[in-house]
Amino acid sequence: MLFLLCAAVLSGALNAVAGGGSFIGLPALIYVGIPAVSANATNAFALLPGSLSSALGYRRERGPPRPLLPPRPGGRVRAPAAKGGAPPPPAIGSCRSAASASSEG
Repeated sequence: MLFLLCAAVLSGALNAVAGGGSFIGLPALIYVGIPAVSANATNAFALLPGSLSSALGYRRERGPPRPLLPPRPGGRVRAPAAKGGAPPPPAIGSCRSAASASSEG
């Protein structure tokens, strides 16, 4: 029982900091004799509170969400997916490649 407690604490801490807590928790559950499917379900359910709390905790560090595309001058939002994708930015579309510029030289 102490083995599972230590594995759970270590697994939860690892999952909250870097993810991958199942790397410790799942083998520990299988080692004590729980069938693999039950161990997988138990491990996923056990790590859920830690995942949710770490996501809420790190949310403050990330800052406020920003829009994917800036609004157009008329107040409408761009929809590049509706027309098949976004066009290249003006700086990229107007630049010539180095090979064509040097060959004209």
